[in-house]
Amino acid sequence: MAQVLEITTLRPAPGRTPEDFVTANADIDDYLRRQPGFLGRRIAVRDDGTVVDVVAYDSMAHARAGAGGITGEMGDSPVHDTIDQTSVDWQLTTVLHEVEPPAPSGTPAVRDGAEPDPAGQTLAQADATAREVRALYEQIEQRVLGRTWTLPELAVGFTNDAAYVGRLVLAAEHTWDISGDVDAELRHKLAENMWWLFVLADKLGVDLPAAYAETMAKIGGGLRG
Repeated sequence: MAQVLEITTLRPAPGRTPEDFVTANADIDDYLRRQPGFLGRRIAVRDDGTVVDVVAYDSMAHARAGAGGITGEMGDSPVHDTIDQTSVDWQLTTVLHEVEPPAPSGTPAVRDGAEPDPAGQTLAQADATAREVRALYEQIEQRVLGRTWTLPELAVGFTNDAAYVGRLVLAAEHTWDISGDVDAELRHKLAENMWWLFVLADKLGVDLPAAYAETMAKIGGGLRG
């Protein structure tokens, strides 16, 4: 299976064209191609002016390397989960789900000779990965919007994803109809919520790994009496 993240721009700002988005995103292509499990990338402008930036990875190779980053499908994909954040210039829609991977294309990913450690990331490593991925989003926002998302906009993104977790839990209990692999969606959405927490903590100047350790120690001590 291939992990999918589709970034779609809608409603270009006055004086801007969909092609502006294509040009703005070209400079992160080298970074994406260096990621473990990279299969290919495609940026397309649809007939209605919508721009789709999609990147495909072999998710097993990507996971073994403990890699984060932008992932997607080659070509159009069905929408399983949508998070909308509207600005005065563009609307960004993020879609995350699982699909069968496309055939490899483009330059193969650059891989280190050493086999990556399959163990999960520590909180500190996850924090660093979250900030790295956020920096990629900021490149896109700066070039497309002329600014990065504000703290309130980031908070709205987090609350949208958090609310969707509730719908996925209902779907897992068969009380809410959601198409696709609910277990896979829940896994990814919980991970995205964790990413949002690291992003918000960074913007608020909070050392989240340290705060988590301190808070759990305090709560645990209180519960133990």
